[in-house]
Amino acid sequence: MRHLTICAALVLAACGSAKDGGGNNAAAGAARSSAEQDCTGAETVSGVKARLFEKAEAAAGAKAASVRAQAGGTVARIEQPVVEQREEAAKRTVCAGRLVLDPPPGTAGGPAAAQVRYTVQMAADGSGRVYDVYGAEPLFPRLGGGTVPAKPGASAAAAPAAAAAKPSFACGAGNSKVEATICGSKQLADLDRDLAQSYRKALELGGEPGFREAQQEAQRQFIRDRNACQSATCIAGAYRERIEALKALWAENGD
Repeated sequence: MRHLTICAALVLAACGSAKDGGGNNAAAGAARSSAEQDCTGAETVSGVKARLFEKAEAAAGAKAASVRAQAGGTVARIEQPVVEQREEAAKRTVCAGRLVLDPPPGTAGGPAAAQVRYTVQMAADGSGRVYDVYGAEPLFPRLGGGTVPAKPGASAAAAPAAAAAKPSFACGAGNSKVEATICGSKQLADLDRDLAQSYRKALELGGEPGFREAQQEAQRQFIRDRNACQSATCIAGAYRERIEALKALWAENGD
């Protein structure tokens, strides 16, 4: 009898442990879903667009009225959004994606686009979400604001290398340390463009249910690994490993 009682207790303990584990998994899944919604929701796109126009207007000076005139008719969308980081304590989500602006009807030129990073954070007073966008400066001229002035004291010697390095994302003041390293290296910028093209091609492969989600999670893990690098050699290695994995994926799918 005592043996049966001990067995029953062990079974109950195991069940309780399984329930706790399930609860933790559910919580993690809910947090991940919330972060993804932060990066993809219509409210986020609207908030990022508003912040973009605020920055463009501030940089426009005498042309600020021209920027304001385009705000209402411009349609924004974010392609290939990725969750880069979720900071639970600060209630802040860091995202990356391709910000595309469709100009108002009758405006010369087609859509304008830039690879950007953007953040979604709950306001300190809990009144709502606060948005910011980084790396969108190349879009300013298309909004009627002209070019962004160069920072004083910029090194003239670094200009040729920076001009030659053109990654898939926009290089600017909002770049992280790793992104700044990529922007200063033609080799790393070439790898970044190669990966961006490979990733887009992978998402177009289709595949079984859950394939796209699996690739998005793999891309998020790559970004985390890349951002943990402390040297250009490490960054290049992270890119090459991810590119090889994507090429293997094409081979498996007969491409």
